[in-house]
Amino acid sequence: MSKILMVDSNNKNVTSMCSLVSRYLPGSEIIPAGSYREGVQILKSISIDTIILDIDSKDSGGLKVCKKFKSNTKTKHIPVMLITAKKNDPEGCIKALSIGADAYLKKPVDERELSVHIKVMLHKKKEEDLSRKKIKDLTKRIKDYERQLKSELETRFKDEVALWESEERFRRLTENAQDIIYRMSLPDGKYEYISKAVLKITGYSPREYYKSPSLLEKIMDPEWKKYYKKEWKHLLSGKMDPTYEYKIINKSGKEKWLYQRNVMIRDKKNKPVAIEGIVTDITERKRTEEVIHKSEVFLNSIIDQSPGGIIIFDDKGYAIRFNKTSYKLFGVEAKDVLNKYNILKDNLLKLNGLMPQVESVFRKGKTVHFTMKYQSTKSKQMTNTGSTNLIVETILFPLKDTKRKITNVIGQYNDITDIKKTETPLRLLSSRQKAILTSVPDIIMEVDNNKIYTWANKAGYKFFGDDVIGKKAAYYFEGKQETYEIVKPLFRGDENTIYVESWQRRKDGEKRLLAWWCRVLKDDNNKVTGALSTARDITQQKLIEEELKKKEAQQSLVLSSLPMAFYIAQPFGDFGGTWVSDQIEQISGFPTERFVSDSNFWASRLHPDDKAYALNEFEQLKNKESIKIEYRWQMANGEYKWIQDYAVLILSNNNKPKEIIETWLDINEKMSTA
Repeated sequence: MSKILMVDSNNKNVTSMCSLVSRYLPGSEIIPAGSYREGVQILKSISIDTIILDIDSKDSGGLKVCKKFKSNTKTKHIPVMLITAKKNDPEGCIKALSIGADAYLKKPVDERELSVHIKVMLHKKKEEDLSRKKIKDLTKRIKDYERQLKSELETRFKDEVALWESEERFRRLTENAQDIIYRMSLPDGKYEYISKAVLKITGYSPREYYKSPSLLEKIMDPEWKKYYKKEWKHLLSGKMDPTYEYKIINKSGKEKWLYQRNVMIRDKKNKPVAIEGIVTDITERKRTEEVIHKSEVFLNSIIDQSPGGIIIFDDKGYAIRFNKTSYKLFGVEAKDVLNKYNILKDNLLKLNGLMPQVESVFRKGKTVHFTMKYQSTKSKQMTNTGSTNLIVETILFPLKDTKRKITNVIGQYNDITDIKKTETPLRLLSSRQKAILTSVPDIIMEVDNNKIYTWANKAGYKFFGDDVIGKKAAYYFEGKQETYEIVKPLFRGDENTIYVESWQRRKDGEKRLLAWWCRVLKDDNNKVTGALSTARDITQQKLIEEELKKKEAQQSLVLSSLPMAFYIAQPFGDFGGTWVSDQIEQISGFPTERFVSDSNFWASRLHPDDKAYALNEFEQLKNKESIKIEYRWQMANGEYKWIQDYAVLILSNNNKPKEIIETWLDINEKMSTA
């Protein structure tokens, strides 16, 4: 129920007003007060929507009372109507309106006219209350948001990221991100937002993408244009892969590999309306993959093209790999010897008295060198269909992990019946292989078919620890994962590189997110033996991506739900803008860039009669927590409109003025009505 305070010592007038309100304004109530003091007491205990003053009444206080109500911060927002018996008093009317009166009526007052004025004032009070509530709620939400953001960032980034005190922080992070952050509307494919990183990566500025939405298709590598058109067609049908990987030609003509993560935005009817995502330049990663691939090919080439036979044994003595020369040298097939032949059980070695030397390699880590006559007809383990008689020079040496534990034994076999020893070249090749793999800065790990780690480079040991070899990959998993399911095709023989992200436990116990690129390993018979993977720690990158999505959604929701513009200004000079929300263009007709590109822009368009007042009020912010002022400002069409500006001064850590956060509300219609 609307409550109307009537300050009038004449009970007859009060009774008449009560009667009028009951007829024309059902749901409203007259609260009588015989004097200003009594009215003030009522205002302290009751929420009043409109005040009516009979300025001819001696006890009511007249214009002085109106001025007191309008100068009091607790009551100045309440509409005040003045009623007088003076008929020809234009000066009185002007004075009443100049001190803040919202209506000035002369007796006798037409009841319908009076009721319309009261309705307008009640509506005005309702709108004012709503606006004040929204501003109060907004202020609280901004402060709550700042507190929450500050707490989260202090915990998550510690000294690496400064505290964000406003939404401006989020904007700066977006603009300074190394990855491209974008939002594209559907189905027109127009960019609603694209970050500045696009210039560094592609050579084209955000403005060029806004102007030409099809620019990405134009710079797509010719070999990838068909892929682009196919995926775009799927996208318009509502289907979208969570990630894309493709190649472009940047403005300078260089090839760039991009990795794109996407989120599809749908409306209430589940219709795609936009996609949001982050695009990373993975050109360096691709080069690393190429190095790994070349290293893999190189390693296989070293082993398989070696002129001498090479057999790799596990720590139990079982042969886990033969090179091609070994198969040919001993006249055996993989199915008969791999994981079956055990050098520690070889009867020919025992017959020749060489087993103690072989055992010393596996048990004591020694390197041994001996020559033996090999007769296939006498061997019980390396059996073949033909007859082979050789003089074989053998070198056995162990491979150890960082804890000096023997993990494998390498056997080099040379047929010295016809050729000379090749010990030195083989060792040089092995040294080169080790140098190539250890020079790669990313983590490189090898697993067997049981997904047990069998090899790691220096980066791998540094992350997982010195005892990683022999442990299952899942031992380091954090939380429930589908990693094994994702890489399953590799262990079925798929030769494509598979990308997977997995939370893993570092050797210090910290949970980290690793990005893995995995390739299958096969033997000479095309049999899968395991997988070789390279990994990179992307924990920090992932946290930033998630934070960006969260804060962008929060900012978008807050800004788009309020019927006003937001403005961040410098706390000095002409109080030039540093950031404004998109609603400013709807109010002023000027694009947001005008407010931030010219520090004098806001002050230059103040009405000449309001400029000194407005600038002085902002100067006084140094001594106040906030201000709320109204002034006229010239719009793009040349028209002056009334703006209600609510400003709050933000202080830095050393308690000095840092920036001013403002809300702009168009009150031109309200002022015109008044």
